[in-house]
Parts: sequence; C-alpha cells; structure tokens
Amino acid sequence: MKKAMLIINPTSGGEKALDYKDKLENKAKEYFEQVETKITEKALDATHFAEEASREQFDAVVVFGGDGTVNEVISGIAEREYIPKLGIIPGGTGNLITKLLEINQDIDGAIDELDFNLTNKIDIGKANDNYFGYIFSIGSLPEAIHNVEIEDKTKFGILAYAVNTMKSVMTDQVFNIKVETENGNYVGEASHVLVLLTNYFADKKFLKKTKMAMLTF
Repeated sequence: MKKAMLIINPTSGGEKALDYKDKLENKAKEYFEQVETKITEKALDATHFAEEASREQFDAVVVFGGDGTVNEVISGIAEREYIPKLGIIPGGTGNLITKLLEINQDIDGAIDELDFNLTNKIDIGKANDNYFGYIFSIGSLPEAIHNVEIEDKTKFGILAYAVNTMKSVMTDQVFNIKVETENGNYVGEASHVLVLLTNYFADKKFLKKTKMAMLTF
C-alpha cells in the first residue's frame, strides 16, 4: 500500500495553513492509498514526524511551511537508511528554498502542481547535527531573523525580517573566525558567515559562474 505523510505548520500561510488541509489531502489521495496528516505544535515536531515517516517507510512526505520547517524535515530524513520523496508547499515568509526550486509561490497553485512522479535532486548541508537545504549562517544576523515574532511575520511579511536585520546591523559584533576549505583557509574577523548551497541570496544571483545546487534527473 502506497502511503504519504503530510506535515503542516499551522502558523504558515499567514496562519491559515489548516484552511488548505483538505485540498492537500485530496491531492495526495490521487497518488496514495493512505494519507496521514501531522500538525506541528512546537520546534522539532516536524523532525520527529519526518523520522517516523522514514522509519515506517512512507513513500512520500509533503511539508507545508517555511524554510525553517523544511529544514526540520530534512534533518529528520537525511541520515536515514530509507528516505521518502519530499514535496514542499511554500507557507513561510521568505520561502527561499521553494523559490530556488521554482515551485509555484501561490499555495493553491503549488498544491495543484504537485506531481509525485517527478523528482528533483538537491544538495543539502550539515552544521553540527542539523541539516539545511539552502543557507547556514553565523553571527548576529541569524539570531535577529530567528527572533522575529509570528504575529509580526503574519502582519508585516518579509518586512518584519528587514526591521530586525537593520537592528542587528546597528549593533554588529565582530568575531574571530577560521574557515578551512579544499581551496584554502581564512583566518580573520567577520560579523557574519554565510554558507550557501547555491549562487542565490535573497532572490539575487551574485556569482555568474558557480556550481548549481539543483539537479534534475
């Protein structure tokens, strides 16, 4: 029996994610005989649900949420012996991962276009015990982004991140860092360190020649 797990962050989609629950379930039932829906309530719930999906060998996992929820799901399946297919419905404020994958940013459109017969292969990164699908950052900037209140994201959208980011820049700290890579090392000071899996940042392409992270097969 083919089965899929839907992981929904209820605060996503402008806190209206659950309004799309029935439509998403009906779409999944076009492909799977069994569809199980999980609703997150706190941090790491999405990771635990994804681990369960891998352990129980679900054929696919669909996550409805922003980049943070997507990263939690990736962390839950990345090192498992069995890895289900992963579908993403963009429900966050930035939705950078889905934009890079050219997934429809309209929620209804993204659900309509779900096709479990098509797959994209993507790179993922790891920092300590956590995986990420797009960016890893060190410094006061990620803390400022993390501290944005859900109510502010719902009310102001991406502007809520901009306000906190500007506050962070005004009180920037400088850290002593050492970066080791295959192409050389760097020792010095920096206020922020960004590790990207693609050549896009905040919807902007900043390098003309680099390896692209997204591969279709």
